[in-house]
Amino acid sequence: MSVLILFLLLPAFIIPFAPEKVSDFYYREITYSKVAQDLIGNSKDATLINMFEYVANNLHTYKNSKVVDRNSFIDLVRGVGWCDQQAFLLMHLLNKSGVSKTRLRDVQGHTYSEVRVANKWIVVDPYSSLIFLDNDGQYLGIEDLKNPNIDDFMGIIKASSKSSKPLSFSNNYQNIFIENEVRWKNGIGPEFIEYRSYNLFRRLFEVYGVYAFSVFGDKYYYWLQDQYLESDRIKKISDQGSKWIRNYSDTNDNAFRLFYKARNYSLANRVESATNSYKLIIKEFPNSYWAKESKYNLAILYYKDANYLASKALLLDLLLNYKRENNHTIIDTNRNDITDLVAYYLGLISLEEGYIKKAKEYFLMSDYKYSQIELYKIDTFDGKMK
Repeated sequence: MSVLILFLLLPAFIIPFAPEKVSDFYYREITYSKVAQDLIGNSKDATLINMFEYVANNLHTYKNSKVVDRNSFIDLVRGVGWCDQQAFLLMHLLNKSGVSKTRLRDVQGHTYSEVRVANKWIVVDPYSSLIFLDNDGQYLGIEDLKNPNIDDFMGIIKASSKSSKPLSFSNNYQNIFIENEVRWKNGIGPEFIEYRSYNLFRRLFEVYGVYAFSVFGDKYYYWLQDQYLESDRIKKISDQGSKWIRNYSDTNDNAFRLFYKARNYSLANRVESATNSYKLIIKEFPNSYWAKESKYNLAILYYKDANYLASKALLLDLLLNYKRENNHTIIDTNRNDITDLVAYYLGLISLEEGYIKKAKEYFLMSDYKYSQIELYKIDTFDGKMK
């Protein structure tokens, strides 16, 4: 029996040193398992909502970002993803939690994910942050959206009804969520397992990765991550800026390698390692593109840790620099939407500090979808502060 157990467990410590194609795939799969594990709730509904919010809150579409359609792991590292990429990542995470009845659905100029819940295919769209609900709080599918009395889980529909912003998903969904048959009949894609089309060997490595992670847990994953990040291929990885970002010219291999590590640490919730890596980039490569990225990511880590003072300092620095470099720079012309996120978090911090008027000023500066929700809350529940 002990020989059998050794036979089953030994590959977990051999595969990470296999050829790159194998070991990288194995690491990616266990990373999905780790991220999914950290999002497991106390019910299936709670897990679905946690994963939906995770993708919606952590993947963004920046105007200066190029489409890099390689795999969901790269999307996670970048923190960037378009509609189909966000939907596919959500399906990956749900699959790791035991929910495989998911699929892509094409509509007008858009792709979203559908999840089978209680014998019904429901809309779960992280890109637009929409999970539609009826008056009783029940999940809705695309066929239900003709009903005029529709709400959503995040409250975006109500918030956008009061907004003067141009039409978006939240106040134009009935014209967007109409099936598109360019790829599939009725816009219905294959279910996740079929769509990702893993061959037998990939499937075996995936299953074994789930098994190894379930047996050894986080400590094994941290060891695996360290092996991956200290491997020769990562030590030699070149700056991917020109592949990831439009008009990128600030090539800095060393800064990028540190940033790549920091992002991996963040995915694993290794907050101290991520924080130290971001700080080192800011200190050693202050004028690099990745220093600015690090300031933003570090500010978010501080915010999540309720270290509002440190987060605010970094966010204000970013906001000041974006303003200072206005009109003729890569940042202002191609990435002005990062200021939407910066202003959003400054607004949240102002709320935490009790400065409602200041929070409203920041939210009004931001076109980020959740800023509309915060403005709606302020105007609805603190109308006297308008």
